[in-house]
Amino acid sequence: MFPMTDSQETTMTIKEFRDKKDNPVPNTAIDGVPEWLTDNPNLLELTPAADGLSCKVRSVGPLGTATVSMKADVDPSVGQSFVAGRVDVEVTFGTPTTVVLDPGTPTEQP
Repeated sequence: MFPMTDSQETTMTIKEFRDKKDNPVPNTAIDGVPEWLTDNPNLLELTPAADGLSCKVRSVGPLGTATVSMKADVDPSVGQSFVAGRVDVEVTFGTPTTVVLDPGTPTEQP
C-alpha cells in the first residue's frame, strides 16, 4: 500500500517492462501509449504524460483507498495484447491546519 495524504501528489513512472524470463524489455517494444486508470476517481486524479510513461497522481480530498493501474499494448503484430501494472494507494489525513471548537450549550449562571 502506497501512502499519500489528502493534500499530496506524486508522479508514478514505468520503471521498466520485463519479459516472461524477467529480462528487461525496451519501451520501444510497446505499441502505442500506455493507459493509466484509477478505480476511484473520487479519491485520485490522474494526469498521464503525453508518452504515457509516467502519470501525475493527485489526492482530491476524501480519505480511503484506490488503485492506480497502467496497461500497455505489447504485441503490435496480433492486434492487442496487454501487460498491466498496479499500485494500491491509501489516502490518509494530513497535518492539522485549523481547529473546530464546540462551544456547548449556554446555561444561566448561578
